[in-house]
Amino acid sequence: MKVGCLTISFFLLVFISCSALAAPIIPVGPINICGTVNEVRWVPEEMVKGIPGMSGTAGKDRVVPGHFLIK
Repeated sequence: MKVGCLTISFFLLVFISCSALAAPIIPVGPINICGTVNEVRWVPEEMVKGIPGMSGTAGKDRVVPGHFLIK
């Protein structure tokens, strides 16, 4: 009987945890982004070398696309 209750409790805990991870993000209210642009700079495309032995994208060479940097 204890094993059955423990198993049900475990699956219930996992189900509740997974549901919490899938919860939607609460919307943010209206935002005012008025201001002064002090500097606009173009940053060209650059190649970032990966770090050998690292997993995921950190271990692979990748390209950062060109973009504007606005302050």
